[in-house]
Amino acid sequence: GLGDVYKRQTEYDILKLLMQNVGKVFSTKEIYRAVWKEDPMGAEGSVAVHIRHLREKIEINPSEPRYIKVIWGRGYKMEVQ
Repeated sequence: GLGDVYKRQTEYDILKLLMQNVGKVFSTKEIYRAVWKEDPMGAEGSVAVHIRHLREKIEINPSEPRYIKVIWGRGYKMEVQ
């Protein structure tokens, strides 16, 4: 349904942001502002959910991600090996 389309677009927007800035660390707030175009107001958890879905799609082993890395206390970044 429409919800699935919106979810896929959001995942694409997050992936695009990370891929256009390989190696740059983005906080969940920065990702949220860039993708949703509004202040997070405590909604950063939705970023983590979308990142998890992205990892399930692009990572060989989502529990040991090679591409979308978490930098503890800072945020996420894309790594290309």
